[in-house]
Amino acid sequence: MANTNMKTLQQYTFYLFGVGAAITAFVAAGLYMFQSKLIYPSNFPAGSRSHVDTPDSQGMPSYKDVTIDTPDGEKIKAFVLLHDENEPGYVAKTVLLLCPNAGNMGHALPIVRLFYQQMGYNAVIFSYRGYGLSTGSPSETGIKTDARALYNYLQSHPQIKNTSLVLYGRSLGGAVAIYMASQFGGSEGSIIKGLVLENTFLSIPKLIGYVLPFAAPFARLCHQKWESEKLMPLINPEIPTMFLSGQRDEIVPPEHMKGLIELCPADVKVVEYFENGTHNDTIVQPQYWEKLAAFIQRFVPKEEKEKY
Repeated sequence: MANTNMKTLQQYTFYLFGVGAAITAFVAAGLYMFQSKLIYPSNFPAGSRSHVDTPDSQGMPSYKDVTIDTPDGEKIKAFVLLHDENEPGYVAKTVLLLCPNAGNMGHALPIVRLFYQQMGYNAVIFSYRGYGLSTGSPSETGIKTDARALYNYLQSHPQIKNTSLVLYGRSLGGAVAIYMASQFGGSEGSIIKGLVLENTFLSIPKLIGYVLPFAAPFARLCHQKWESEKLMPLINPEIPTMFLSGQRDEIVPPEHMKGLIELCPADVKVVEYFENGTHNDTIVQPQYWEKLAAFIQRFVPKEEKEKY
């Protein structure tokens, strides 16, 4: 009887081990194969891939709907909003808005309006590949290709090339901004003159254990890395940098922002903490916009008197 029970127990243990191994393999395979859908929910909210609000719906009728061709054949959609450079008080500054990982550029138009109408700056926003009406499927490599194509467009634009470009990135957009600043901000003739980051992570693998604790052991399988911690030290120290960190961020641990702050080589580094700010509502915390406007006004090179 004892031998029979022992044999049964061994079989049961082996069964549990087999089930556990199968579950582990399933989780690992799922993380590897479907991580792009988890990281880039481009159809959230529903309809985000079929409808994009335009600036005129937010009271900004003067804009250009631009299509940018990438080297690998994708078509990236962007809105470009410019002030008349011959108008008195024109400020030669342009803000490039780099979106988070959900929605499309139409969802961020209220933010565009703040930069464009209230602060008086030119504004540019685009949908990454696979987002909004841009073609393709999102990936780290692809979005970086989009960013390079967009920067080339801005650098050669007859009006924008004569302005100071501020990169404003939230969450994933912050990682894109860090990439752009590290790659293009140190080159001769670069128009990148300011960097603003909100609730951005050190890297996707380091974020996985926080967002998906059960998947932490498989973080090494993540091929969408966005290793901002490696790129941050490469940024030109002459680019003034601002950090806007929500201390109740439930998606990106505030420690990630603190890590980026420590790695930032900027000669001018401004850090603002928002004690009640979560991942998505830091942007509406008291004094957020006043502090952001003051940073751009004070530290980003300007040619004429500000409107804000």
